[in-house]
Amino acid sequence: MFHASFLESLPLPAFFVVATICLALALEIGFKIGAWRRRRVASEKESPVGAVVAATLGLVGFILGMTFSFAIAQFGARQDAFLGELNAISTTYLRADFLPQPQRDQSKEALRDYVDVRAPAAQQQIANAITMSEELHTRLWAILTSLTPTQLNAMSVTLYTQSLNEVIDLHEQRVMTGVRLRIPQTLWIVLISISALGMGEIGYQTALAGSARSPVSIGLVIAFALLLYLIADLDRPHSGTLRINQSAMRELGLKLRLAAPS
Repeated sequence: MFHASFLESLPLPAFFVVATICLALALEIGFKIGAWRRRRVASEKESPVGAVVAATLGLVGFILGMTFSFAIAQFGARQDAFLGELNAISTTYLRADFLPQPQRDQSKEALRDYVDVRAPAAQQQIANAITMSEELHTRLWAILTSLTPTQLNAMSVTLYTQSLNEVIDLHEQRVMTGVRLRIPQTLWIVLISISALGMGEIGYQTALAGSARSPVSIGLVIAFALLLYLIADLDRPHSGTLRINQSAMRELGLKLRLAAPS
């Protein structure tokens, strides 16, 4: 579970089940150790142990909050990049009217093809979509550079060039936020380890106090597992349930195709 590739290969429901089992197992192991200590070391008091448990849970809350904030920030960054790209493509398409023929029609056709590959239907198509997008960047730039120096220096063409540059930059931003920038493996290891340690200490304190296992502890395990599940979901931009809705990009593609000359 501690290996990033194993975590990412697990479907989210399976991730939740594994997280729940691991935390429940840590709780039970802690309880067993606590019961064993209570039988053999009568002098150990519950109060110091309670202080340690509280400190550990505070640390767990801090790490969970920090990781959740990171995941939420990345989700917001992906959404902003998507909306920015949507607007940049629309603007570039409109500004293509500033280009002379045949570059005008060539650019618009390339942009229509570009929109079609920007909303892949499945995770397996992501790498292919990135490759095709970069090929279309080269195609669009080649069309632009085919203009004469006098045409390139025109203010209207300069506006088109700025929009095209923005489209290319936003592609890189979407690749960075959506594919490359993920929760580091080290952070996952620390997060899961400290969560399990906290559960183990709760079980230890429960047994040390002479209390029987409480069903309330299972609720705490599930709550922690759900939060880990939510963080994992936010960290999977293309395979999780919390994904950026790509329908606006597909609608733009349909709109551009309908507006194309027959």
